[in-house]
Amino acid sequence: MHPFPELNTEHLILNKFGSSDIPELLAIFKDPVYAQRTLNIPYPYTEADGIAWSRHIHEQFLLGNHYSFAIRQKGDPKLIGSIALMINQRFDRGELGYWLAKEYWNKGYMTEATKAIIQFGFEILQLNKILATHLTINPASGAVMLKCGMVWEAELKQHTKKGTVYHDHIQYRILKSDYLKNS
Repeated sequence: MHPFPELNTEHLILNKFGSSDIPELLAIFKDPVYAQRTLNIPYPYTEADGIAWSRHIHEQFLLGNHYSFAIRQKGDPKLIGSIALMINQRFDRGELGYWLAKEYWNKGYMTEATKAIIQFGFEILQLNKILATHLTINPASGAVMLKCGMVWEAELKQHTKKGTVYHDHIQYRILKSDYLKNS
C-alpha cells in the first residue's frame, strides 16, 4: 500500500487526518451549523464519533476507496477543515465531500482545496468523473463547486433523510475531458 499523499496549494496543506486532530474536531463541531448543513456530521459530536470517523477513513483508505484529507494553513498544523474523495473504482468515479471551520469561511480556502482534490483525482487517481452534492439549504457549497469548474447535473428531490426531515440535494460534476480542456 502506498503512503497517504500530501497536497500543497498556495495557502494550504492537505494531509492525513490523525488522532491528534480529534480535540480540534470536537471544538469545531460544538457549533450545530455543521450538522445542519451537512449530511454525515452528527450533533452533538462526541469523542467516540471522532474516533469512529478516524478509524473509518483509515480503513477505507487502505481499501483504496477513500481519501479524506485534513485541511491546514501552511505554517500552522491546526486542523481547519476536511475534504474527501470517495472512490468508486468500478466506474472510475469520485465523490467530493467537505467542511471548513466557520472562522475560515469566505476566504477562498475551500475553493483552493477543492481544485487541488479535483487535480489529484484526475491526474493521480486517473478518475473519469468527479461529482459532489450539497443540501439545498447550503448554497455556498454549490458556489464552491461552480468556482472549481463543476457544472450542475441534477436536482435530487427528498434524496436524504436527517431525523424526520427529507432534504433535497443539488448534484454537480466535472468530467476529466472538461478538466483537461480547461487546464
